[in-house]
Amino acid sequence: MTRKMKKIASLFLAVAMLVSCFTFTGSAAEAAIGSEAMSVGLALSAEYANPGDIITVTISISNNYNATAMRWPVLYSKDFFEVVDGSATAPIDSVVTTAGSTTYGDNSGFIPAAYADSHSAYVIQWFAKAADGVMGAYNSGVAAECFTFQLKVLDTASGSGTVFIPANSEYFYDSAITDPADIILDNLYEATNLQVTVSDAATVAVASAAEPELVATEGYSVRTIQFDGDDATYLCGFDLGAYEDGTSFEEMFVVNNGSYTVTGDWGTGAVVTVLDASGAEFASYTVIIFGDTNGDAVIDPSDAMTMSFYISGDLESEGVYYYAADLYADNEYSVYIDPSDLSVVDVYISGDIGSASLNQTHVAA
Repeated sequence: MTRKMKKIASLFLAVAMLVSCFTFTGSAAEAAIGSEAMSVGLALSAEYANPGDIITVTISISNNYNATAMRWPVLYSKDFFEVVDGSATAPIDSVVTTAGSTTYGDNSGFIPAAYADSHSAYVIQWFAKAADGVMGAYNSGVAAECFTFQLKVLDTASGSGTVFIPANSEYFYDSAITDPADIILDNLYEATNLQVTVSDAATVAVASAAEPELVATEGYSVRTIQFDGDDATYLCGFDLGAYEDGTSFEEMFVVNNGSYTVTGDWGTGAVVTVLDASGAEFASYTVIIFGDTNGDAVIDPSDAMTMSFYISGDLESEGVYYYAADLYADNEYSVYIDPSDLSVVDVYISGDIGSASLNQTHVAA
């Protein structure tokens, strides 16, 4: 057997041993134009995602020579993504290319040392097939979407994750043939001698979580309010009757997209701190229970006495306990204490009205 025939037989044997996962079908590729160049693009289906979301990775390839074998180690942040099993497609239906076989999957052996601690590798390899003495080389001067697979954003993901093909890595591989009709091994050459460009890294950031929202639970009410001349925000509107019946104030509201803590005993002056999903402070509210001027969440003669001191001027008219004395709201955003407020408390203490008659919203009647 001649040297030429031995080389042809060796090449056919190597091709036959490849595991064919997908078959490329279509018309013959256009002729190479001689000025070797290749471009590999990588795109993601989204720039922002929530934990648990699925991101599609699409690889596009263009070249102007006869590619016979290509390898793309796609690196992805391993603390941000995981591969969705069975999600790979090759080729995309719209791609017209030549016959070949594709293998793909996670492979840590294709991670450059610089990325070993931070990234995992999803490796895609394509090999042309030969038939009737002609190599079915891939040649496309226009970028074509050739492969896709999917990554899932981990439930623990935060910040951002990167996906890229390391252009200068020894694990990126490409070979070509000068003449598909002459498949002697001496006719092959590698991408190290070609002009190859790879797209920049693509990034996915965890989408901004919805802002925390403090809302009343079903059957109860709660609201926030600011008073003229005071930058602080106050929390009021509680169902005092429910509290008297044994319902805790904590049962009357929740924080969506977050959580909260309470500082101090429940009553006027307690502080509710709202936290976002990460546990960072989002807002702080001071509690007001109108009629409770000393912070014990009970309206009794001691509160009536405090109110009389505000009216007489014996107590300074400022601060949350002063605001709490304004039971008879003349204006939603301003506070003014007068005998009408004391009268409401006296009637309540006497038992002639119930707690439902005590305006906890500070909305003028």
